[in-house]
Amino acid sequence: MKKDVEDILKIKDEQMNKLKSNFQKKINGITKHVLKLQKVVSERKKQAIKDHNTIKEFKRLLYSEYPKLANKIKENKKAKVRKRDNNLCAFCKRNVFEINPDNTIHHIIPRHLTKDNSPENLITLCGECHNVLELKIYRRLIKYFKEELENKK
Repeated sequence: MKKDVEDILKIKDEQMNKLKSNFQKKINGITKHVLKLQKVVSERKKQAIKDHNTIKEFKRLLYSEYPKLANKIKENKKAKVRKRDNNLCAFCKRNVFEINPDNTIHHIIPRHLTKDNSPENLITLCGECHNVLELKIYRRLIKYFKEELENKK
């Protein structure tokens, strides 16, 4: 009887060790995956910071060249546009005040091209969609100006 109990305990120990080994393998696999994801996120953050700094520099140059463009949209005009758009982002349809009320008004045609601050040229965007759209616009403008500079050489 004592031997039977020892055999049962030995089998249970073997099963536990096997479970621990399998569990450790799964944890190691998950850890490797998490480290890969952290690396990807880190690279994307670096690229986002680089893009943001490029846009900031471009805006600084643009507004130093054309200082009158830097004037902001008046708050009452912003409020009218938000009311017209029901405080919803034109792209993702989320409520802009639930996300972040900053940077919620965007020029459809950039103001440095038309100097148009009329409500017809303004839309409501959440901060995320605004940043994505602005990044696309400024990348195109930067590419355009680089090409113009190369053509002048």
